[in-house]
Amino acid sequence: MFTVVQWFLQPDAPWGIFTCGVKKGKLPEENLGPMPAMAAPRVEYVVAKDSLTSFAGLPFIARLARFVDLGPALRSRVHVKKRRRGCRDDETLLALILALCTGGGHLSSVDTLAADTAVCRAAGLRAVPGSRRLGEFLTRLSDQALAGLQECARVVARRLTPAIVRHYVATQEYVPVFVDGTGIEVQGHQCEGTARGYNGEKQYWLHSVFVGAAWVSARLNEGATDGQGDWREQLETDVAPLLAADTPVWLRADNAYYCGALAAYCRERGWDYSISVTDSRKKRPVLRIVAAMELADQEWTPLEPFPMRNEPARGD
Repeated sequence: MFTVVQWFLQPDAPWGIFTCGVKKGKLPEENLGPMPAMAAPRVEYVVAKDSLTSFAGLPFIARLARFVDLGPALRSRVHVKKRRRGCRDDETLLALILALCTGGGHLSSVDTLAADTAVCRAAGLRAVPGSRRLGEFLTRLSDQALAGLQECARVVARRLTPAIVRHYVATQEYVPVFVDGTGIEVQGHQCEGTARGYNGEKQYWLHSVFVGAAWVSARLNEGATDGQGDWREQLETDVAPLLAADTPVWLRADNAYYCGALAAYCRERGWDYSISVTDSRKKRPVLRIVAAMELADQEWTPLEPFPMRNEPARGD
């Protein structure tokens, strides 16, 4: 069996285009479709003993990092090391990003990454730190370095979002913006600032904002933080600069964000919005308004599936 994978990055788009041809035994010709002419592959069988990663998405992440100039952004904004020996700060952080993309969540994943020369070359990594050095590096991140990391995230968002916005406006006539707060449960005794959540477990609060499928804003707060977080700061600092004033936006949020301030914020900017009201206490004002309208149950139509902006709503 052999598999040939060709991949490249369009110069005007932030995503990779993958084409893959697979030959395994005999396949009906009609199932193959037209195939481009290609040279016979040179196949080399390798018995991998934890020296190669099996995650095909890593080369894409590595190429994407080069496309958005993540390395130069990190070099200019994050300064931790005092000496010039070994890995640079940007190489250390990029290695950590690639290791986390494997899904293992362990610092030891960078040791496996170091043996994957193809991904390291695609990412432009001159060197990869060992897991012990990486752990020491993380303990030395200062508030200034963390602020630099956050600015790097904004740089990446500014580079990617224009194409995402154009896509949604062209296909759906609006840009979906999703605001969400998530409890992150943790274990152990070294987790500072945690609090008991609604399920009794120790947790932090992760407040995020997505533009389409792009995760453009995140704040990891202490566990005792309000479920809404500082949504205004996130929208004004991380999201609004990405959207032109005339961009059609549809903001969605769950019942944790049910408040007049968020609705007023959307109306001031001409954004459509949809905020869930599922909590019995929070939906009482809405129930009073509905009761005053004296509408019978059969006069209501559920909004399922959620309507597109250019489609008439089936109910209010």
